[in-house]
Amino acid sequence: MSASAHRVGLARGELASFLRTHLRQGGWDWHHIAERTGLSVSTLRRTCCTTGPVPREENVVAFTEAVTSGHARSVAEARQLWRRARIEHRGILPGLRAPAVRYIRTEADLLAALAAAYERAGAPPLRTLQNHAGRAGTVPLLALNTAARIIKRTHLPTSVMPFEAFLTGCGVGQRDRGPWLEAWVRVREQPVITPPPRTAPFSPVPVLPAVAFPLDARGRESIEQILRGLHPADRQHLLDALRDHTPGGSPVEAG
Repeated sequence: MSASAHRVGLARGELASFLRTHLRQGGWDWHHIAERTGLSVSTLRRTCCTTGPVPREENVVAFTEAVTSGHARSVAEARQLWRRARIEHRGILPGLRAPAVRYIRTEADLLAALAAAYERAGAPPLRTLQNHAGRAGTVPLLALNTAARIIKRTHLPTSVMPFEAFLTGCGVGQRDRGPWLEAWVRVREQPVITPPPRTAPFSPVPVLPAVAFPLDARGRESIEQILRGLHPADRQHLLDALRDHTPGGSPVEAG
């Protein structure tokens, strides 16, 4: 096994070892745990397996609650191990190169940091993320399409409410929210820089002079394309140069 392949399974193995240790310490058998969790024995075995896809978070939590009689610290540790296994399995977090929150200055910085927060949360399914983000009555505070755009780093939320809801869904608590809100303000209050207006609009493409060498329709089209991309002053300079090399100096219509 290569070093990279071995490294990929470390966190997954730690999660499986944690679950199996509590299973043995409690003296539980698979069928008893299946009754307590409502999960099948095969699902429980896959949850404790060191290979294959990382199990679903809710299955890890249900398993841990069953074998520890709901011990809160054990459940919290199981969630942390699950997140580490997911980060390891997906392998996306290192490539994001997200800045620390206090160093966020641009929209791209903030989107990368939000995507990193999502990865550190274990990259849960969007519906799970939405449920964790909370509701206002029966209305979700985080729309699924808003969450998807943040994760894909294409658009920030339009207001601070879904921004905070996304952070809540990723497990960023109120105590850690201050620097994030400061980053939001820094990015959103940046002045919009617009380019200065052109001093003169591009003029229509002028007539081309006759030249001393044979010039077919394709050649004329190529010259026209060049002229269209030039500033008017540069375009006139080129035309003057062409006329200097044109017999008689008389321009003709471009073909």
